[in-house]
Amino acid sequence: MTHPAAPVDTDPTREPPPAVRRRRIRPVTVVLAVVCALLVVLWAYAFFIAEPRNPNRLQDRAWVERAEARCVETRDALDELPDPADLADVEPLAEALRQRAVIGEEATDLLEQMVDDLGLLPAPTGPDDEALVTLWLADWRTQLADRRAHIARWRAGEDVPFRETAFNDRPLGIRMSDFTTLNGMESCAPPGDFG
Repeated sequence: MTHPAAPVDTDPTREPPPAVRRRRIRPVTVVLAVVCALLVVLWAYAFFIAEPRNPNRLQDRAWVERAEARCVETRDALDELPDPADLADVEPLAEALRQRAVIGEEATDLLEQMVDDLGLLPAPTGPDDEALVTLWLADWRTQLADRRAHIARWRAGEDVPFRETAFNDRPLGIRMSDFTTLNGMESCAPPGDFG
C-alpha cells in the first residue's frame, strides 16, 4: 500500500516555515559571563595560589632572625637561674617569697636588658613592621612593670597569683606570645615563670 504524497504548498504569499531560530547574544549576558569568570579566577587565586598575609606578620625576616637570636641568649641565661619549684619546701613562707623575689628580680633584669637591646636593633623595613615592633616593645615594657609590681608583693610577703595587664579581656602575655609565634620568634615571648 502506498501513501499518498503530501500536498505541495504552492501559495506564493505564504512565508516559509521559520528555520531554527538563532538566539541573539545580548551585551548584558556577555558582561555577566565575564564578571562571573573573573570572580571564579579571583577566588581560585585567593584560596589556592596567594600566600595569606596576616597584618601582624613582620615582612622583614632578617629583623626577626636578629631578634630571635638575641632572645635565645636571654632564654639561655634564664635557664641558668634557680628553678622556683625548688623553693616549695622552704620555710617559713616569708623566706620562700623573699628568695622567689630575688630570682624574679634577676629574671626581670635579664628580660629588661633583652627588651632594651631589641629596641636598639635597626628598625625593620617592612611597610608596617616598625609600628608593629614599637607596639610589641611597649607591651613588653608593660609586662616588665607588671613583673616588678609582683616582685614587690612577694617582698611584702604576699603569696598571690601574678596579675598582669589585660588587653581585650585577655592577659597581655597572651597577645605578646601570639605575636612571637606568628613571627617565628618564640624565644621572645614572656617566659611564664611568674605563673
